[in-house]
Amino acid sequence: FYRPLTLIVGVNGAGKTTVIECLKQACTGELPPNTRSGQSFIHDPRMANETDIKAQIKLRFLTSSKQPVVVVRSFQLIEKKTTRQFKTLDST
Repeated sequence: FYRPLTLIVGVNGAGKTTVIECLKQACTGELPPNTRSGQSFIHDPRMANETDIKAQIKLRFLTSSKQPVVVVRSFQLIEKKTTRQFKTLDST
């Protein structure tokens, strides 16, 4: 993003809110509201005919003193017969 202002525009369903939710999650570790403890935050395993889906958010930025920082959040969603299990794999 560039100064002084960045606009995120697109048609409905393009992912504008998802970009903001990922930025918040990467910075704070908080999952977006209404994601059922993360289960609906990442791709539905059934859509890909899979039982195990992994997802990752990677945020790169420079501090005010121009030091590079990379924040990585990794997740896993496992589809079981009657339930789903959401896990946070790591954080840096």
